[in-house]
Amino acid sequence: MVSCIGVEDYPSTLVASYRNSLVSLAIRNCPGVGNTTIYIVGGLCRKLTHIDLSGLLRITDEGLIPLVKNCAANLVAVSLSWCINITDISVSTIVKLNGGSLKSLLVDGCRHVTDATLVEILKSCWMLIVLDVSMSGITDSGIKTLANATQLHLQILSLSGCPFVSDNNLPFLLDLVQNLQGLNIQHCVGISSRIVDALVEINPSCDILS
Repeated sequence: MVSCIGVEDYPSTLVASYRNSLVSLAIRNCPGVGNTTIYIVGGLCRKLTHIDLSGLLRITDEGLIPLVKNCAANLVAVSLSWCINITDISVSTIVKLNGGSLKSLLVDGCRHVTDATLVEILKSCWMLIVLDVSMSGITDSGIKTLANATQLHLQILSLSGCPFVSDNNLPFLLDLVQNLQGLNIQHCVGISSRIVDALVEINPSCDILS
């Protein structure tokens, strides 16, 4: 479901009919959908590998955590872009329970996602290759944590619009960028052109947006 203005929380018989085979769930930009729908889906669908709940402004940790816990630790891709009421509590739960399978995590625009999520990635994740924490609450400390996650083989990292990321973490950004294919640091007001030049120099093949 995408941009379903008239859809609100309700027990979905449609989802129930596919509960034994559904592996991918996308409910995007539906302003009426909140915790009730997500909670019901979580109780029915236990084989999900891909979840996209982008732009669901009403969902919170309370609705998301039951869904995640019922997915049998098989999640491969999760998008919570602009789910502005989601916090580290549920995102860290996703990472902790799915660290052996999760390859893509998009939490851009989630202002309550902080360095705590990156700490959980350090502790639990092995397969992650795409991470978008744009416009979140992460800081230089979180970048240091991510650089220390040497078990990861990140290919795409987006830090766009993160106000608390600065030139001070240059050594850790240099560590991260060496193996990246793409890095987005647009609108990071704390990162200077000098840092961008240093990143380009160490990995000319990385597509750096600045």
